[in-house]
Amino acid sequence: MLWPVLVDHYKELRSAYALLINEHQNSAAERAVVKQADALCAYLKYLEELSAGNNEFLLAKARLEKTLAQRHSTEMGYFV
Repeated sequence: MLWPVLVDHYKELRSAYALLINEHQNSAAERAVVKQADALCAYLKYLEELSAGNNEFLLAKARLEKTLAQRHSTEMGYFV
């Protein structure tokens, strides 16, 4: 039966991903890095959409640039 195998895999994956999913198990510095990475990924997506001619992302890009400036760090500077 497939169900018990799925349950076992679910239990394995749940424990493996618990630290990644529960943000309260990470330090404030780690959470800040994750937020910075998320903002950078969004920025790259906006640039991609704009280069494809999708100007609906102009306002979002401008807003995100302000967010990136507020969250700027040495690590972020490496990628920007």
